[in-house]
Amino acid sequence: MKRAASIFALLLSACCLNLHAVDAALLMRTHTDPSRMRGSFGVLNWQLCTGFLRGGETAFTAVCWVRFAQMGNVRINCFCSQWSLEAARATREGGAELPGTLDMTSASGARGWRFADPHYACPEDLADQWGYGCYAVNVETPTPLTVTLAGSERQVAASNGVIQAFNIQGSAADYTLAVSPADPSATYRIGFAVNPLVHFYGLMMQPDNAGFADSGWGGVPLVESISNEWTMCVAQGRVVGGNVIERLAAFTWSGETFPPGETTNGASRASFAKDARVSFYTVHFGGTDAPRDVWGFKVFDGWFTDDQLRNVRDLDMFEMQRRGMSRWRND
Repeated sequence: MKRAASIFALLLSACCLNLHAVDAALLMRTHTDPSRMRGSFGVLNWQLCTGFLRGGETAFTAVCWVRFAQMGNVRINCFCSQWSLEAARATREGGAELPGTLDMTSASGARGWRFADPHYACPEDLADQWGYGCYAVNVETPTPLTVTLAGSERQVAASNGVIQAFNIQGSAADYTLAVSPADPSATYRIGFAVNPLVHFYGLMMQPDNAGFADSGWGGVPLVESISNEWTMCVAQGRVVGGNVIERLAAFTWSGETFPPGETTNGASRASFAKDARVSFYTVHFGGTDAPRDVWGFKVFDGWFTDDQLRNVRDLDMFEMQRRGMSRWRND
């Protein structure tokens, strides 16, 4: 019994550790232990991976490993970061529900409702695209419907007993909802809410290829096109003195590329909101899209130093080798 009690006490004390406060040198002891990481292999989605912050952080460091299949044609493969200070997690992803502009309402026949201008504060160059709002719509209907919202029309199929959820982007300063059912006698249910407008930040890796670039700029590293070799993509962001600062970096098992500087923009808040979004994407130029492997995505609280990033790379690399994962993707 003493042994069992000792083990229980040890486990209990481990559960009380603040895992976000440990030094990066102890990462193998935390929930970011790479032996727990899973990968996705042979995917074609341009979005690699996405995570969300807990809220209150003033900086983050995100990493993920990616390599491409080589399909016999020449192309340039780049990685990009995209992240927000504000909450940007969809309800279906586990985010908060939006307050209803029109709560789910039963109706029949052609109906219309008016609502207030959502007053999207768009940048001038986006006002003509996003200035009229974007709306999350829920519909349950036994008959096909035509839904017109803020000047945009959507055909909705019958789905008796099933709520359909979709977005409609407004196209005119006509803040009305109109519904026209195929069967005027059928009873349908409809509701909608205004999606929040979120400012995303992000950078794209600058490829070191003739015709594209010959020097790095801002917080972007000058990197050879990502090949069939595992590359650890790094994105970092922090809020300092009313500004957001970001940068990218890249590592392979034997090399590393750091940016010549950092990119700075104005910040809308002093820290990250709960459910702020952090994502990696890939883009390619020339040739056809190729399958890619993704592994080891994680988001850390704080801006890691270069040595801490090297430590993350080494721990991940050792785990890849332990699992027998080859450095190169051979097709």
